[in-house]
Amino acid sequence: MKRMKTILTVATLLAMGLMGAQAAFRAKVILTSGANWTVNKLVVQDGLILLEGGQIKMPTMNVQMVEFTFGTVNIEKCEQMLREGEYDKLNELLKSNLMPALPFGYLPSNLGDYLIWQLRAQYWGEKYEEVAGTAKLINMIKADKYAAEAHMYHVVALIDGDKLEEAEAAFKELENPDEMSPAMSEYIRARFAEKNKNYREALLHISNVVAFHSRDTEWMPVVTVFEGQIYKKTGYLEAAKNVAEELILGYPDTRWSREGEKLKEGIKE
Repeated sequence: MKRMKTILTVATLLAMGLMGAQAAFRAKVILTSGANWTVNKLVVQDGLILLEGGQIKMPTMNVQMVEFTFGTVNIEKCEQMLREGEYDKLNELLKSNLMPALPFGYLPSNLGDYLIWQLRAQYWGEKYEEVAGTAKLINMIKADKYAAEAHMYHVVALIDGDKLEEAEAAFKELENPDEMSPAMSEYIRARFAEKNKNYREALLHISNVVAFHSRDTEWMPVVTVFEGQIYKKTGYLEAAKNVAEELILGYPDTRWSREGEKLKEGIKE
């Protein structure tokens, strides 16, 4: 019951600032016996899930999975919106859709499949405080397959928020971050090295991403930006200009091409 109250509290905090009516959901309740029901509303009372208008009462421990579907968002839309850089819109869309379902986060469900997209949108949209809350929520609902990834987004959000010591401590808690995302892991190590003014080490970590993980479409652009920033900071202006051109040509009309334009500022042609 205490855990239930915590989930409800976090869910309420996540919902703060939402305007308008919350979106509805449908839920396919799958029991350990294999039987399943699809409902428009979940009702749980005294440890029992009520189905068929309350005619069927089953202990929640008999629930194998609750598969939520939402009115205005699905995984494919999450992928598209993140790819197109609509971070804030995706974050708000997921907030409004997930909110009614979050109180049932103590049941095994597919909520983690959506929360990880919300966390990604929050990170790339620079909502670092929200990243911490969503990472915590992913752990609370025991979405184990996303726990390490959520923790890593929290780490890089801490770095971006200039909380280096906290980020280093959090990164050390991960047993094998390279198994989850080698590109993200190397980027984090590069950021730590740069913060400590060890630019050579930072570039070595960057080179590992370029050499072995260049097809990672999420992390390769920001790694490239970071490479150019190091060149510019250390006075290798021709190298910085080349990276800037790569960003402008490789990612036209995106935040990454705009980062390329920023890199070129102050560098003579």
